[in-house]
Parts: sequence; structure tokens; C-alpha cells
Amino acid sequence: MPMQDNPESMQALFMKPTEPARILDVDVRTITRMCKAGQLPAVKLRGSWRINRSEFMRLIGMQAQA
Repeated sequence: MPMQDNPESMQALFMKPTEPARILDVDVRTITRMCKAGQLPAVKLRGSWRINRSEFMRLIGMQAQA
């Protein structure tokens, strides 16, 4: 099944900005600014930022949950 047809696969690979904001205990706007500045491994999909889960976890020194 192609990845775009499987929303669960996308959720496993990418996070909405709210999740890293909770992990880092910062405002979601801070995460959005970091995405825009290229400080986080993120892409914009359909107008919304999505952060690469495994790269984010590696960046902050945590093991990604599969």
C-alpha cells in the first residue's frame, strides 16, 4: 500500500508541532518558528508543518518509538 494511502504510516513518521512542543515544554509557536527557520527536520504538508519523528528524537537525544 502506498504511504500516502496509509495515514497511520504518516503518523508514525511525522509529528504535528504540538507533540514536540509538549516534549520540549515550549509553546507550539516556538516549534513553528523553528520549522520555518530550518532548525527542526520538518516539511510543510497541505499548509501544516510536520516534523520528522525519528530525526527529531535523534536531535534531542531520545530513542524514537516505533
